[in-house]
Amino acid sequence: MGPRRESVPPQIPAARAIELIQQQIARLDSEIIKLDRRDGKVEGWKSTTEGILQAAFGKPDGLADRRTSAFLYAHSGMTHGFGMGDNEWQQDYVLVQKKRKALLESYIEQLQMLSSSGCEHSAPHGEALRTHSAGGAKASSCRCGDYRNPIGCEPNCAPRRG
Repeated sequence: MGPRRESVPPQIPAARAIELIQQQIARLDSEIIKLDRRDGKVEGWKSTTEGILQAAFGKPDGLADRRTSAFLYAHSGMTHGFGMGDNEWQQDYVLVQKKRKALLESYIEQLQMLSSSGCEHSAPHGEALRTHSAGGAKASSCRCGDYRNPIGCEPNCAPRRG
């Protein structure tokens, strides 16, 4: 096992992430899904979207958040075979893009839930200081590097002492 990597907290607020993801969905619908699977614009769109997701969700343990990985490695569900022709590969491509769109829409929903739950995300000088409500209790401040919760808030952080 290699050395432990440092977690990277989210770098943009939920509202900005939502806006950027919505722009990527709009571009997917209007352009990307209509392209040939081999068009270079597809990889450019995918790379830009990856950067947005990393900025939105951070990198726990220095690795891509599970949502970013799910987006990057989405599969169509089709069985791939040696005899597949161009039409089948293009159909596979379209199905992958539809799955990516569904994932991005669910990430928007998660971010909306997060931003309406009282969680505030900021990263002054690269260090996350977050305020959140725990089960309706009074908001407390914490410092935490664990960003693996399904909606991006700290599941295991304890209130700061002192």
